[in-house]
Amino acid sequence: MLRLPKHGLDPATVAQYCQGDSASVWTAGKHVMIDLHDEDETAPASGISTATVCFPSIIPVRASLAAGDLGLLYLVWLRCVQSEEIADDEPEPPVPPGWAPLDAPLTAVAKFLRIDPDLIAAAAAGSAPAAGEPTAAQLRAWVVGLPPGTRTPS
Repeated sequence: MLRLPKHGLDPATVAQYCQGDSASVWTAGKHVMIDLHDEDETAPASGISTATVCFPSIIPVRASLAAGDLGLLYLVWLRCVQSEEIADDEPEPPVPPGWAPLDAPLTAVAKFLRIDPDLIAAAAAGSAPAAGEPTAAQLRAWVVGLPPGTRTPS
Protein backbone atom coordinates (compact mmCIF):
# COMPACT_ATOMS: atom_id res chain seq x y z
CA MET A 1 0.00 0.00 0.00
CA LEU A 2 1.25 3.48 -0.87
CA ARG A 3 0.17 6.83 0.55
CA LEU A 4 0.99 9.98 -1.40
CA PRO A 5 -0.08 13.61 -1.04
CA LYS A 6 -3.05 14.57 -3.23
CA HIS A 7 -1.41 17.83 -4.24
CA GLY A 8 1.27 15.90 -6.15
CA LEU A 9 -0.83 13.10 -7.57
CA ASP A 10 -4.27 13.54 -9.07
CA PRO A 11 -6.63 10.81 -7.80
CA ALA A 12 -8.49 10.81 -11.15
CA THR A 13 -5.24 10.04 -12.96
CA VAL A 14 -4.49 7.18 -10.59
CA ALA A 15 -8.02 5.83 -11.07
CA GLN A 16 -7.40 5.55 -14.86
CA TYR A 17 -4.74 2.91 -14.13
CA CYS A 18 -6.24 1.17 -11.07
CA GLN A 19 -9.31 -0.41 -12.64
CA GLY A 20 -9.39 -3.94 -11.31
CA ASP A 21 -9.21 -6.07 -8.20
CA SER A 22 -5.40 -6.13 -8.31
CA ALA A 23 -5.30 -2.44 -7.42
CA SER A 24 -7.57 -0.02 -5.64
CA VAL A 25 -7.33 3.70 -5.03
CA TRP A 26 -9.11 6.06 -2.66
CA THR A 27 -8.53 9.39 -0.97
CA ALA A 28 -8.11 9.88 2.75
CA GLY A 29 -7.88 13.48 3.82
CA LYS A 30 -4.98 15.07 1.97
CA HIS A 31 -3.67 11.76 0.66
CA VAL A 32 -4.18 9.32 -2.20
CA MET A 33 -4.04 5.70 -1.08
CA ILE A 34 -3.05 2.99 -3.55
CA ASP A 35 -3.39 -0.66 -2.57
CA LEU A 36 -1.57 -3.19 -4.77
CA HIS A 37 -2.05 -6.85 -4.11
CA ASP A 38 -1.65 -10.22 -5.63
CA GLU A 39 -3.18 -13.40 -4.37
CA ASP A 40 -0.18 -15.70 -4.66
CA GLU A 41 -1.55 -19.23 -4.69
CA THR A 42 1.98 -20.60 -4.92
CA ALA A 43 3.31 -18.94 -1.75
CA PRO A 44 6.12 -20.92 -0.13
CA ALA A 45 5.23 -23.18 2.77
CA SER A 46 7.73 -21.25 4.92
CA GLY A 47 5.16 -18.45 5.21
CA ILE A 48 7.53 -15.86 3.75
CA SER A 49 5.52 -13.94 1.20
CA THR A 50 6.69 -12.46 -2.07
CA ALA A 51 5.90 -9.02 -0.63
CA THR A 52 8.36 -9.56 2.22
CA VAL A 53 11.12 -10.65 -0.11
CA CYS A 54 10.60 -7.87 -2.68
CA PHE A 55 9.64 -4.95 -0.44
CA PRO A 56 13.07 -3.30 -0.11
CA SER A 57 13.55 -3.28 -3.89
CA ILE A 58 10.05 -1.82 -4.44
CA ILE A 59 10.35 1.13 -2.03
CA PRO A 60 11.86 3.56 -4.62
CA VAL A 61 8.72 3.44 -6.80
CA ARG A 62 6.92 5.64 -4.27
CA ALA A 63 9.41 8.46 -4.77
CA SER A 64 9.22 8.06 -8.55
CA LEU A 65 5.43 8.20 -8.47
CA ALA A 66 5.51 11.25 -6.19
CA ALA A 67 7.85 12.90 -8.72
CA GLY A 68 5.32 12.34 -11.51
CA ASP A 69 6.57 9.08 -13.05
CA LEU A 70 3.47 7.01 -13.82
CA GLY A 71 5.42 3.84 -14.66
CA LEU A 72 4.18 2.07 -11.54
CA LEU A 73 0.58 2.86 -12.39
CA TYR A 74 1.00 1.52 -15.91
CA LEU A 75 2.39 -1.73 -14.50
CA VAL A 76 -0.66 -1.93 -12.23
CA TRP A 77 -2.91 -1.47 -15.26
CA LEU A 78 -1.05 -4.25 -17.10
CA ARG A 79 -1.61 -6.53 -14.11
CA CYS A 80 -5.33 -5.78 -14.26
CA VAL A 81 -5.31 -6.55 -18.01
CA GLN A 82 -3.45 -9.81 -17.44
CA SER A 83 -5.98 -10.82 -14.79
CA GLU A 84 -8.82 -10.00 -17.19
CA GLU A 85 -10.19 -7.42 -14.77
CA ILE A 86 -10.65 -4.73 -17.42
CA ALA A 87 -13.47 -4.68 -19.96
CA ASP A 88 -12.45 -5.01 -23.61
CA ASP A 89 -14.02 -1.64 -24.46
CA GLU A 90 -12.19 0.20 -21.66
CA PRO A 91 -9.64 2.68 -23.11
CA GLU A 92 -5.96 2.12 -22.39
CA PRO A 93 -4.38 4.82 -20.25
CA PRO A 94 -1.31 6.54 -21.69
CA VAL A 95 1.97 4.61 -21.70
CA PRO A 96 4.40 6.81 -19.75
CA PRO A 97 7.17 8.31 -21.89
CA GLY A 98 10.50 6.58 -21.37
CA TRP A 99 8.78 3.62 -19.72
CA ALA A 100 11.02 1.04 -21.30
CA PRO A 101 13.31 -0.52 -20.34
CA LEU A 102 12.04 -0.86 -16.79
CA ASP A 103 14.36 0.28 -14.03
CA ALA A 104 15.19 -2.05 -11.11
CA PRO A 105 12.32 -0.92 -8.82
CA LEU A 106 9.70 -1.32 -11.58
CA THR A 107 11.19 -4.69 -12.49
CA ALA A 108 10.75 -5.72 -8.84
CA VAL A 109 7.12 -4.57 -8.90
CA ALA A 110 6.51 -6.51 -12.12
CA LYS A 111 7.98 -9.60 -10.48
CA PHE A 112 5.92 -9.07 -7.31
CA LEU A 113 2.72 -8.70 -9.34
CA ARG A 114 3.77 -11.60 -11.60
CA ILE A 115 3.21 -9.66 -14.82
CA ASP A 116 4.02 -11.62 -17.96
CA PRO A 117 7.31 -10.29 -19.44
CA ASP A 118 5.84 -10.62 -22.96
CA LEU A 119 2.97 -8.32 -21.97
CA ILE A 120 5.49 -5.80 -20.63
CA ALA A 121 7.55 -6.02 -23.84
CA ALA A 122 4.48 -5.46 -26.01
CA ALA A 123 3.45 -2.45 -23.93
CA ALA A 124 6.99 -1.05 -23.97
CA ALA A 125 6.86 -0.87 -27.76
CA GLY A 126 4.27 1.90 -27.40
CA SER A 127 6.38 4.03 -25.09
CA ALA A 128 7.79 7.25 -26.53
CA PRO A 129 11.23 8.39 -25.39
CA ALA A 130 11.19 10.52 -22.25
CA ALA A 131 11.37 14.26 -22.78
CA GLY A 132 14.97 15.22 -23.27
CA GLU A 133 16.01 11.60 -23.88
CA PRO A 134 17.77 11.23 -27.25
CA THR A 135 16.53 8.79 -29.85
CA ALA A 136 18.79 6.05 -31.24
CA ALA A 137 19.31 8.10 -34.43
CA GLN A 138 20.30 11.16 -32.39
CA LEU A 139 22.79 9.09 -30.39
CA ARG A 140 24.33 7.66 -33.57
CA ALA A 141 24.71 11.15 -35.04
CA TRP A 142 26.32 12.36 -31.81
CA VAL A 143 28.82 9.48 -31.74
CA VAL A 144 29.74 10.01 -35.41
CA GLY A 145 30.42 13.68 -34.62
CA LEU A 146 32.87 12.89 -31.80
CA PRO A 147 36.60 13.40 -32.41
CA PRO A 148 38.22 10.15 -33.67
CA GLY A 149 40.15 9.38 -30.45
CA THR A 150 37.05 9.65 -28.22
CA ARG A 151 34.69 7.19 -29.91
CA THR A 152 35.95 4.12 -28.09
CA PRO A 153 36.78 3.64 -24.42
CA SER A 154 40.47 3.87 -23.54
